[in-house]
Amino acid sequence: MNIKPAQLSQQLKKSIAPIYRVSGDEPFQVQECADLIRAAAKSAGFSEVQKFHIEAGFDWQQVVAGAASMSLFGDKQLLDAQLVVAKPGKEGSAALTEYCESAGPDTVLLLQTGKLDAGTRKQKWSQQIDRVGISIDVYPLRPRELSQWIEARFKQGGYQCERGVVPLLAEYVEGNMLAASQEIEKLQLLCEPGELSLEQVRVAITDSARYDPFDFVDTALQGNSTRLVRMLDGLRQEGVNENQILWMMTDKLRKLVALKEAQATGGDEQSALQGLWNTQQSMVRQAANRLSIEQANQILSDVCRLDWVAKGQAKGDVWNEILALALRVAGVNTIKASAV
Repeated sequence: MNIKPAQLSQQLKKSIAPIYRVSGDEPFQVQECADLIRAAAKSAGFSEVQKFHIEAGFDWQQVVAGAASMSLFGDKQLLDAQLVVAKPGKEGSAALTEYCESAGPDTVLLLQTGKLDAGTRKQKWSQQIDRVGISIDVYPLRPRELSQWIEARFKQGGYQCERGVVPLLAEYVEGNMLAASQEIEKLQLLCEPGELSLEQVRVAITDSARYDPFDFVDTALQGNSTRLVRMLDGLRQEGVNENQILWMMTDKLRKLVALKEAQATGGDEQSALQGLWNTQQSMVRQAANRLSIEQANQILSDVCRLDWVAKGQAKGDVWNEILALALRVAGVNTIKASAV
């Protein structure tokens, strides 16, 4: 059975399944789900724990043998396995299928994996887990979902948030659930339960926003100029290499120019966007609606020139010019990067 993370607590109160698969690329939620399963298993008498860190070349028979072996003290067992490779492979798929077919009441397998694609979820081992156990696929929360999650956490602690508290905290953490959890815990230490004012939160919180170069380029394509300034400052402070940002900008701008050329000549627009996910294609189209083909070509040319600046082969302030170029992609008129 496949359930959402929010449904896990209720499921665990009803019964302990023989196997749990927790998969996703949002580490905080994955860890939280795994901790809930461990705690519930311990309360249900699964007190003996075997841990497995599964990398390439791992002997999957260790898991099978662990399930088949009896505890020396007759205790129930939790097999706590973390899959750090992308997929279990042929041997792992066979071992997991075997486990599902012979799962008994005295052993629980907790399997943590990264995000699984649709094809992997259709494989026999995954479908067997769905049949006899519980599968939980974790996804990053959307902005509205994150706000609801933050508000629920405060309510659990006995806090009533003044209007504006939740949006402010959600803006600061920028989707980083671990940072949000840490800020909430800090506020609960500093403030007594009850009314939580906007001023209390402003004083207490720190900027824990998590940025990455991919998100920076996507934000420029979406036209969010206000966020770009804060993001680039964060990337610079975190020590991100400017060449990484320029490479990603160049890649997306080439797609943008190809799309504009296809639109101008009646060519195949989908071919121009080949290699991009649907969400990324949508962002490139947003930028194409704002920019002319001449503007797109000029920005691409300026980004390529800025690569020389980053390598010390031309004069200029790399970070200021990256910001200027990103703002131009977002539709803000700025001074162009200077000529060599």
